Amino acid sequence: MKIELEDLKNGWHEIFIGLKRNDIDKIIDMLTLLKKDNEQHFHISNKYEEESGVCDIEIYFQDEDEDSNMIILGPAIPPND
Repeated sequence: MKIELEDLKNGWHEIFIGLKRNDIDKIIDMLTLLKKDNEQHFHISNKYEEESGVCDIEIYFQDEDEDSNMIILGPAIPPND
């Protein structure tokens, strides 16, 4: 897995997450666990082999009545037929 953070120099940032097949399987497993047990959470953590970067991403169950500030869009490229 590889995560990159881009500063757009206007107060906004983009996060790019590159996943290998086994990363996708692990995230699906962790999201399935989270869906079954909304008291749970998990982390995507840096290996700290670089001088700087994103150190940690925590994934948790958001209460349904809590406002959201992000949406899921995609796929960005139409699937192959």
